[in-house]
Amino acid sequence: MRSFHLLVGTVVVATTALILFQNCSLTGHPFRPASWRAPVDENTLGSGGVGNPVIPEAGKLCPELDPRINAVQVERISPARATALRGLIQSAVPGTVFLLEPGVYPISETLQMNTPGIGIASTTGRREDVILDGNYNSGSVIEVSAKNVTIANLTIRKSYHHLIHFVDNGIGGRVYNVKLEDARQQFVKSSSVTTASDNVEVACSEFQLTNSGRPHVDSDSSDCYTGGIDAHRSRGWWVRDNQFRDIYCTNGGLAEHAVHFWNSSRDSLVERNIILNCARGIGFGLGQTRESVGRTYSDYPNVGVTATTYIGHIGGVIRGNLIIANTQNRFDTGIGLEQAQGALVHHNTIVSTDASTFAALDIRFANSDPEVVNNLVYPKVFNRDGGSAKTYIMNVSVEPGFFMADDKWLLRLDPENPDVKTKIRDQGVVVLGSEIDLDGEDRDAKPDPGADELPPLK
Repeated sequence: MRSFHLLVGTVVVATTALILFQNCSLTGHPFRPASWRAPVDENTLGSGGVGNPVIPEAGKLCPELDPRINAVQVERISPARATALRGLIQSAVPGTVFLLEPGVYPISETLQMNTPGIGIASTTGRREDVILDGNYNSGSVIEVSAKNVTIANLTIRKSYHHLIHFVDNGIGGRVYNVKLEDARQQFVKSSSVTTASDNVEVACSEFQLTNSGRPHVDSDSSDCYTGGIDAHRSRGWWVRDNQFRDIYCTNGGLAEHAVHFWNSSRDSLVERNIILNCARGIGFGLGQTRESVGRTYSDYPNVGVTATTYIGHIGGVIRGNLIIANTQNRFDTGIGLEQAQGALVHHNTIVSTDASTFAALDIRFANSDPEVVNNLVYPKVFNRDGGSAKTYIMNVSVEPGFFMADDKWLLRLDPENPDVKTKIRDQGVVVLGSEIDLDGEDRDAKPDPGADELPPLK
């Protein structure tokens, strides 16, 4: 990855424009709180799941997770017992947590996590100490088909299909502090035939496609059939505080999104993620129609298959994300909304220096009517095929020169830049639910647009 100093030196800087379309009054404007998750249905969601998660405290977004809490029993496993792990998991009693000692665990057959409340994690709490290696064997490394399964504090790599696959009834699952590396297809997949895997949390984890893994990407299904999170018909997922890196192909194909909810998914929250050099960033919905309805809801009875009735994604929040691309002209879109009804897009920073970038934000098709507030974008925003923002307030078209190199994020706003001082600092509007920035710090009473709140003036 080139440094940002080199990155900005090669881009043609466009004229900066402050985009401030106040197409409705701020007085009484419906900035809604982050009611992104439906009320818990006790008939569907098992106890102890993440149906009503505790919102992290500012500055403590990713505390250490001890998977033994609430465990019924704990099984300690060494690498010498790797071949027995699959059978042990399948015969486990509900609530069993498997703690794996440091080492590499070859996985030749999918680990079927089909017992409620079970978990798998490292003994040390460090994800780099335990590696589940699929070695591109058949199937996925882990398949989840039970409520309240926890996968934490380890590394999963080299899957033939998916690193983690949520199938029927994987409700209330949790993926926490996991490194996911080199999936032949999607890294985390959610698909179902009968019971959708709702209310899943993916947090504090790292997704990366490496140079050695890129030649293994599935090019049979499409030229570049891989992506970070790909969820169909899913409701109430919470994707927060993760890093996604280098998910792109070099064979001319376009990889899928780092985070994608579609096929009539609903109430997704995607917040405070860092997405670096991925082909596409975050997507709600895909395409104008579907041959069959992905999922229907009692309060949305008219979801159909025609362009007028089809909804690719219902509701949901995309906020506080940093999306940066310098992928040698392999980057397409930062945030894509396709037949996405009622989405809230708040406080994101999207910057691409790829000359062929399609859009920082793409609002497409007639059912897409997002509320777009307090975002920083470069190079452009597209409204097309009938899609348009219902509300577009205090979004700033930035330049690479507004930023400085940063060891943690590659770049962040330069507080000494004159344009940053006049066009960004303290220029945002208050949005409920966006009180914490990408750093886990509180925003002040005069918030700054973008993912990161600038430090207070001295």
